[in-house]
Amino acid sequence: MHLTINKQFTHHKYGILFPKTSDGRVLFMLPWEHHCIVGTTDEHASPKFSVKPSEKDINFILNNISHSFNINVQRENILSAWAGIRPLVKDQK
Repeated sequence: MHLTINKQFTHHKYGILFPKTSDGRVLFMLPWEHHCIVGTTDEHASPKFSVKPSEKDINFILNNISHSFNINVQRENILSAWAGIRPLVKDQK
């Protein structure tokens, strides 16, 4: 799951990776054009025809970037949100 927010919320011209969030997932912020792409929330999911960002994941990202950067990012600051399913290969040994 990813969000696009205005670039004003980061003062960096480089991407930033947080290797451990409040629940151990990875979070990143990448500058893109005049915006910033924030993600990701890896969750177990079943294949579906249509995948949408959940409120839980949106709130997770907003809370973690607000805390990590000491900034106040709100729901109304989100320009776009999208989700998808990607296969992860796991050795069964």
